Amino acid sequence: GFLIYYGKKNEYGKKFVSSGNPVSVPKKPESFSIVLNEQNGSGQSGIAIIEAKNDIVTVKIRLVGALPGISQPAYIYSGNCKSIGEKKFPIVPLVNGESETNVIATWDEIVKASPIVLGIHKSAEEENVFTACGRVLP
Repeated sequence: GFLIYYGKKNEYGKKFVSSGNPVSVPKKPESFSIVLNEQNGSGQSGIAIIEAKNDIVTVKIRLVGALPGISQPAYIYSGNCKSIGEKKFPIVPLVNGESETNVIATWDEIVKASPIVLGIHKSAEEENVFTACGRVLP
């Protein structure tokens, strides 16, 4: 692995986190899955498979309980599922509970945005209502 340092530089030119501890960056995974937990009593839950091969990061989503024919926007957000932050990376909207996206970002760019979650919306008209959410990186 390797380390990324944030914050002020020391006398050797290395940057450190405000606490003084280096932040460890997850190695680029071949593939991993995250659980999408139900939000707001939606009855929707599922799984997302995230693959990082070469410089392409792919997100495949399968959601149970989705309404047929409804397009559900999805994004990778900063924050956590209890306190979802700002949109970081768009995901192709789910239709019939499924989506596959080549994210317009490298694995390193995604790591730098963490902590991040994958948030699924009820519909384009009700984008303020989340139906499912899962933590991508802490």
